[in-house]
Amino acid sequence: MVLVFSPYEHPKLHFALSEIFVRRASIPYQITCNADFFIHSAHGFKVNYSEDELPGIRMYNSGWLDHQGLDPYFKPAFSLQNGLPSLFPDTGNSRFDLFAACFWLLSRYEEYQPFQGDAYGRFCLRNSCLPAAWATNNHLDIQIRLFLETLGLEQKNAFRVVPTADIDIAFKYLARPLLIRMGGFLRDLLFRREHLAERRSMNQGGRDPYDVFAWICAAFRPFPDARIFWQMNRSRNGLDRQVNIRDSMFLQRLRECSAHITPGIHPSWDSNSMEQQLTTEIKALESACGQHINHSRQHFLACRFPDTFRRLNEAGIQWDYTLGWPEQPGFRAGTAWPFAFYDVLRDRQEALNFMPSCAMDVSYKNYLSMSAEQAAAHGNMLKEKARSEGGVFCFIVHNESMSNIGPWKGWQQVAEAWMS
Repeated sequence: MVLVFSPYEHPKLHFALSEIFVRRASIPYQITCNADFFIHSAHGFKVNYSEDELPGIRMYNSGWLDHQGLDPYFKPAFSLQNGLPSLFPDTGNSRFDLFAACFWLLSRYEEYQPFQGDAYGRFCLRNSCLPAAWATNNHLDIQIRLFLETLGLEQKNAFRVVPTADIDIAFKYLARPLLIRMGGFLRDLLFRREHLAERRSMNQGGRDPYDVFAWICAAFRPFPDARIFWQMNRSRNGLDRQVNIRDSMFLQRLRECSAHITPGIHPSWDSNSMEQQLTTEIKALESACGQHINHSRQHFLACRFPDTFRRLNEAGIQWDYTLGWPEQPGFRAGTAWPFAFYDVLRDRQEALNFMPSCAMDVSYKNYLSMSAEQAAAHGNMLKEKARSEGGVFCFIVHNESMSNIGPWKGWQQVAEAWMS
């Protein structure tokens, strides 16, 4: 048991302490505001989260965790201490408030504040008040480990590789209505003649270029935490472009994969604005695969705090895999460890948990214009950072990128490198 003395007891402080002590060190904690009890307690581990002269490890308390609700314009100060980026430093810049920093980063507090999103309305790295150079460092993990070591506690080693795949468009040509297939053929005939060879091969019994589900399942099977996220909606918004989810080939591939790799829902763009759409899609996936669905990742990684995650939580989703930067590989919350959803506006921790991702095929190729070789090396660098702090290396690919053709030639080898 860790005994923490604090001038106040607040749900925000409980959230930070739970993430630090319970999740990472498997040790319970207790908060007391009674100095006499703290002094005379026989607890072996004591943390003095105050400026009072008390026994135990003293931690700087900025007082920020004692506020209620959301301050829409507050930005914490930050500095470099011992070579590490540190939030909520003291005036002398020699200490910082680790518990406040933990809450700020893991609650995604700044994503509740006003911001100008990208074309998809997403909170991007440029919206963060933190320097972009911090993005590729799981600095919070390092600081928590060092703090636990100061107390004489050992952090668990929970390192594992978690491969995940998003199935936005299951097939390039198959499982579409006749008129759409005819329109696609005419466009290829007039403007994309290089696609005609693929169509000819399929007509002769060949495989659809995006039908790489056998490869994905074989590659992912050694990893028990691997997930495949299926979009279950097609609409005319130009963003939800899934094939016909009632098509027999689509259902066959979904069921084959789900027999080996845990399926999750990939909520459509429509689900962000249409009431009950998320529930409809979850039920469609459950009906198709015959399993209960409690994992999710947002389409385009598009999310808004707290609305997106309230909907997921209310729909019974237990794990969300959305939290990675869409345009930049790295650690969106400064961590490679899973963490809980804290609703800042309601000031309470919810049942939903986050599995943060730190590498995605589209980020490397489409946003950073990296080659497959460069992406493989950079992703492996992030993997080693996660490994060094006992966290999780969760990455995202798509069946389209694993097709290994056209602009995605060589990207299967990227996923293989990340899984090695």
